[in-house]
Amino acid sequence: MKILLNMLGICIYFLSRFNKRRSKEKNFSIKFWITDNWPELLTILLVDISVMILFVTNDISFDMASFVPDWLVNIGDLGVSWLIGLGLAYLVYNVIRKKLAEKQP
Repeated sequence: MKILLNMLGICIYFLSRFNKRRSKEKNFSIKFWITDNWPELLTILLVDISVMILFVTNDISFDMASFVPDWLVNIGDLGVSWLIGLGLAYLVYNVIRKKLAEKQP
């Protein structure tokens, strides 16, 4: 379930990027999208898989933290898995785009 929520976070991020595209007259094409975004997608997937392996293999529990609100304890691991997917997708994508923009004259 954690991996599924993580992947959903990545998908949500990329779908929101698609909705904000400049050229709205083109329809969605998965082939074009993968060709256009493969470096970012691959990097995001590798970073996310690495973080999720660390997260899943270490039994991190929010029950032991007394300062954490009850609602956060209830969603705990599943919510963090989703946030990792969404947050790392945002962070890694923007870092890659910024580095590519700096290289172009």
